[in-house]
Amino acid sequence: MSDASLDELLDQAKTLAEQRDFQGAARLYQAVIAQHPSSTPALDGLGTVYFVLQDYQQAVNCFLEVAALKPTDGKPLFNAGAIYNRMGEHAKAVDVIRKGLVRDKRCAEGYYNLGIAHRKQSQWQMAISAYREAIRLDPTFAEAFQNLGNVYLEMTNYPLAIQNFKKALEVKPGFAKAIAGLQKAEGLSQQLKNQISPFGRLVDQKAALQQNTSDSSGVMRQMTGIERQHDRQASRELARQIEAATHELLEYTRNEFLPLFNTLHHLVAEGDTGLALHRASQQYRDAVNRLAEYRRLQRRKLLELQAHEELVQMQSVSVG
Repeated sequence: MSDASLDELLDQAKTLAEQRDFQGAARLYQAVIAQHPSSTPALDGLGTVYFVLQDYQQAVNCFLEVAALKPTDGKPLFNAGAIYNRMGEHAKAVDVIRKGLVRDKRCAEGYYNLGIAHRKQSQWQMAISAYREAIRLDPTFAEAFQNLGNVYLEMTNYPLAIQNFKKALEVKPGFAKAIAGLQKAEGLSQQLKNQISPFGRLVDQKAALQQNTSDSSGVMRQMTGIERQHDRQASRELARQIEAATHELLEYTRNEFLPLFNTLHHLVAEGDTGLALHRASQQYRDAVNRLAEYRRLQRRKLLELQAHEELVQMQSVSVG
């Protein structure tokens, strides 16, 4: 088989795939590989065809072979990682994608798929970091904004979920998944506001009033063992949310806010008055607003925990 005929066969296989004759394309790619085991275009094409045919393990095998033959190319490892995600093998996805990022640190798709793998394992902070890097590399990556919104939604951080769903819609108007996520986040955020008492605690105020008094004399009823257990669980959940909010605040300050501040400071010190200064100023103003949102979320969670503990103390005291 000459080089010219090899190229012709590859073109024929590609044409068959474009015509959606995936079985025919697979057979032709396999014939090429039988004669040319190191043909990365054939292995890559066959991997893509296997993926379409939902033969995921065979697709992964093809892309891993390409990665072995092209030791500086991250793309085949990113492809294998995306397929591992589709298979539900998220730990394997993390492993191969990270290897791909060693080869190519500028691939937004790689970080995006890494975010998916971490999110599916409930590794929220690592998912957030991965999605943010994807967005940094490609600020028009609507799916990364949308998935970042989903992470915040699952963490019950509704303000940041709403912010990222809106960002997704800015870069991709009409994006159905972002619209659905935004509606859900706004609805849950409103429910949360409706449940917050005047002193900040998440509580059904009517039920609390019914539970706090045992008779018309106003004697405060002691909490039952089950109620104490529920309150401990609620306290632990609020503490977890405070920890997550604090971590988010520190990560954002260190990784995004301070670099933007330093860039602006440098431009001002250098006497820059052009487009670079204007862009840096706008980015800094946006960063200040986001930082304020992080701080408001942390403060709200602290107030909820404080009010929760105050109400528990009230319920633990017997009057009479």
